[in-house]
Amino acid sequence: MSSSWEGEYGTVEEITSTYVVIQLWDWRRMVLPLSYFIEKPFQNWTSESSSIIGAVTFNVDYSTDVPTIRSKLNEIVAANPRWDRRVVSLQVTDPTAETIQLRAHVSAATSAAAWDLRCEVPEELIEFVNTRMPGCLPRRRQQVVHREVVAPATDVEARQSEKMGLAASARARKLARSEHRDRRCRLRGSPDNPVFCLQGRQSISRSKPATSPISASRPLRQTKWRAPAIKETKV
Repeated sequence: MSSSWEGEYGTVEEITSTYVVIQLWDWRRMVLPLSYFIEKPFQNWTSESSSIIGAVTFNVDYSTDVPTIRSKLNEIVAANPRWDRRVVSLQVTDPTAETIQLRAHVSAATSAAAWDLRCEVPEELIEFVNTRMPGCLPRRRQQVVHREVVAPATDVEARQSEKMGLAASARARKLARSEHRDRRCRLRGSPDNPVFCLQGRQSISRSKPATSPISASRPLRQTKWRAPAIKETKV
């Protein structure tokens, strides 16, 4: 009887009234008391038949052609004498964020033959994927986002930028003052208020309204200011 105990696989070699001797797969012996089989569960692989199904799992990329690998699995198992020609299949079992997991099932007449199949089948499948489908090996994908990196300005560049900004501000203020002065000149040079500006100098010209009794063509009297005369007195 082939069974599994405490994570070990072996065959029952001797049964006594107090203990059981189990020959493990590497020819070691495990001795278990009879109470172990009464208190704890164990797996019996040969209760009705020694045939057993072995499972093999491996991960591949999402771009993998699964039907091609399935056909290769059938070819590999058919050429292996340990296969009992009963069960062979390939299924996608666990898709993850980066890969998909393939699970292959093969049957054998004994547990020892099933173990050998579980070792030989993935070896040939991995070799097939590596040589014929290298792009289907597991790989990690990343998306690169291109961003413009602005280098930090040096002290000299910072000072130059500051000077340029100050100069631009000064020019803007000067232009604003010039526009304001021109606007005032245009307003003062209107017919209602004939005051005009020429080259920064202001010349005032006043005229009497049309209803004034004094003719508008009469020239204005120009008077000059004279200093008062000083009288000399004799003492």
